[in-house]
Amino acid sequence: MRSVAHWTPRYVLARTSLFIEQQLHPLDPWLTSEAIGLLDQLLRGTDVAIEFGAGRSTPWIAQRVGKLTSVEDNEEWFRRVSNKLSAAGITNVDLIHRPRDVADEEGMISAYVHEFDRFADRSLDFVLIDGMYRGHCAIRAMSKVKPGGLIVIDNANWFLPSSTHSPASRAADEPPLDETWQEFADFTRDWRRLLTSNGVFDTLISFAR
Repeated sequence: MRSVAHWTPRYVLARTSLFIEQQLHPLDPWLTSEAIGLLDQLLRGTDVAIEFGAGRSTPWIAQRVGKLTSVEDNEEWFRRVSNKLSAAGITNVDLIHRPRDVADEEGMISAYVHEFDRFADRSLDFVLIDGMYRGHCAIRAMSKVKPGGLIVIDNANWFLPSSTHSPASRAADEPPLDETWQEFADFTRDWRRLLTSNGVFDTLISFAR
């Protein structure tokens, strides 16, 4: 039976608030509202961006950057996002379908993660990681993002130590999930980071050095 231990009054209130927020802002990405507000200010019309995991974030980001590459593993989501972009007349997105092709621990060799090969080192202004092979995407992103650029990881509390109350969070005194996330944590230790939380999930914004 699925655990319901996280269904505390605090969590119920957070879920209710999130539901209301998403109803009021149906075009916003599935990120924390704090992260959305920050990105709305930080993204620029000249930015080159990539996201792993297409969805509501895709048109939202595309309207705020110069060029967006969006990588999606699910064929149905790929079609839905493609139709949404066409209907909105958004033309600055390169939407790519890359299904899961290896086990999670072998994700670094996947065609999905290798979409980073399209870009030179330190050429990206913005990376959103919210899809498959998140740890391996995070590792590849480290060398591809410019100094001052952003790496955003949704559900970061699943992978990295956190002091938030979101379900499935790794405690502040726990290590990262695995060696891949430990490598990311070590490499970005001196980066400025903002961990945002709505009590249901967390979104981490890291500023590259």
